[in-house]
Amino acid sequence: MCTVCGQPFYPNKYHPNQEVCSAAQCQKERQLQNQKTWRNHNPQYFRYKDRQTEWEKKRANYLANWRQKHRDYFKQYRLKRKQKADLDLGKSSEG
Repeated sequence: MCTVCGQPFYPNKYHPNQEVCSAAQCQKERQLQNQKTWRNHNPQYFRYKDRQTEWEKKRANYLANWRQKHRDYFKQYRLKRKQKADLDLGKSSEG
């Protein structure tokens, strides 16, 4: 008997412990129940942003300060990359 709809069914021969029939609506309900059960057993899984360590906080502040102090670095870096890309395009169109 299907635990969702109550209809009798033959379990899959490869999954003899199957409890839910293969009807799409029953499978959807089974998936929702499994997700709910999993989330109840793993409540901290999706809270990784809340669990930021002290080192990660310091590192984020360090990087933000570095970026603030070295704004010209990124401008120069992007300019050089653009120049290199332009040169590479020029060489490929000649050959």
